[in-house]
Amino acid sequence: MFSPARRASLKEASLVMNKTLIAFLSAASIFVISACGQGTFQNLDFEAARLVYLSPFSPAITTTDVLPVGTAFSGFGIVV
Repeated sequence: MFSPARRASLKEASLVMNKTLIAFLSAASIFVISACGQGTFQNLDFEAARLVYLSPFSPAITTTDVLPVGTAFSGFGIVV
């Protein structure tokens, strides 16, 4: 049907197309996965934070006085 040179040329073209298709599908799947990794929006409610004015003579302030919701961390432990 085809000459050996023509068959080799078609086989090489087929390999190039397969590599291109694999590269395109890989890039598309990475894009889709990263778009789904966003998750849902969560309001951290920073507007509810209370300002605490300190003077050099003020006593220590606990994080629960400043942050109404959530937990503060420092290093490896929870700050109270």
